[in-house]
Parts: sequence; structure tokens; C-alpha cells
Amino acid sequence: MSVTSAFPNFRYSVDDEPNPEWTVEEVFQWCLLQSYKETDQNYNQLIEGLHQQLASGEEELWQAHHQAAATSNDENEAPGNDPSKQSVAEAVEKQASGDNNQKRTQRFKLRVEIVAGEYVGQSYELKPSSKAPCMVGRSKGKKFTTRGISLAKDLEVSTTHGKFEIVNDQVCFTDTGSTNGTRIGGQELETDTPVPITDGLEITCGQTILKVSFL
Repeated sequence: MSVTSAFPNFRYSVDDEPNPEWTVEEVFQWCLLQSYKETDQNYNQLIEGLHQQLASGEEELWQAHHQAAATSNDENEAPGNDPSKQSVAEAVEKQASGDNNQKRTQRFKLRVEIVAGEYVGQSYELKPSSKAPCMVGRSKGKKFTTRGISLAKDLEVSTTHGKFEIVNDQVCFTDTGSTNGTRIGGQELETDTPVPITDGLEITCGQTILKVSFL
């Protein structure tokens, strides 16, 4: 149960302080709302901690996989084949492949800073993948609060406004059919049309402006 929907007829805010004009029922409702608010905060902190542990474990698994693959390649080398005699072309190709893989991994990590709106000053680190985009919207759902960006206080942002996703090996932002639209450089995006992200790009969703940079 959300804090705002627990007592729809409650005429005060959860951030207000009780005073002598309040009824006993209103004080009781306010106490319950405070309890709900604290529970929500603790839940979000727990989810964020678990998400960080999962990301760390995933990175360790990939490192172990790469080490195992390298060991397997060494063991399967043909007798008498001197790796030092590999052609220049092979060496260059191998280096280029490694560089491209590293750049691909780096550009899939984003830092999103809020530079205008209700959440100005806040920043997020996002890691969109081909199967799991990072959602942006007014929703307080798990996929927004743990892997995406929740803009619950911006009433001009749609519940599900847009998403950061991987399309053709590029990080893109896609408006998913928001009511008030999304703008980049003053131009409104077409619905469900991915737009490639460039370093330093600013995206306007409602009253919020997101500045995106690559990690």
C-alpha cells in the first residue's frame, strides 16, 4: 500500500506535524502514514543493496569466464606453434577486437544527472542491456527504482515515459508513448523511435532535464 493511497480522505500531508486542531483519528492516520513511509524507504534501500550485490557478482562471473577462456586457448595451442610468430595482421585484429569489446562495455554504462526539475542534483548510474532496458517515468515500480529512474514528483512525466535501451549495438533513448512527449535539442521525439545517445546529451521529460554521459 502506498503512502498516498492509504488514507485518501486525509487532509494533511505526511510531512506535516500534528497540532491541537487535529482530531484523534487524524493523528492516528498520520502515525500510520509515517510508518508506511519509513517502511517504503527501508524497502528501497534493501532493494538497492541487493541490486549492487547482483551487479558485483555478475562482473566477477564474467571475469572468471574470460580467465577460463584464456587458459583453454593456451592449452589448445598446437605443438611447435610459436605465438610470437603470429602475423602482424592477426596481432592488429586481436588488439582491435579487444579495444572494441572494452569500448562497447564502457559505453553501455551511463551516468544520468538531473540538471533541472524536482530532482535537480540527483544522479544515477544505469547499465542498460539488450534484454533489460532502463525505464524512465513517474512510476515507483521496482524496475524504475532499482534499474531506471523514477520521477514521481514531476506530474508532466508519464507513468512509463521512456527507456534507455541497446539497439544495433548502440545506447538509445526511446519515448514509449508519453503524454507530453520527450525533447532532445528542442526537437520532439517520435514515439517508439530509438534515438542514439551521445556524450553530454540532454533529454527533456516533462519538467525534468536529464544530462547523459558515458562511463
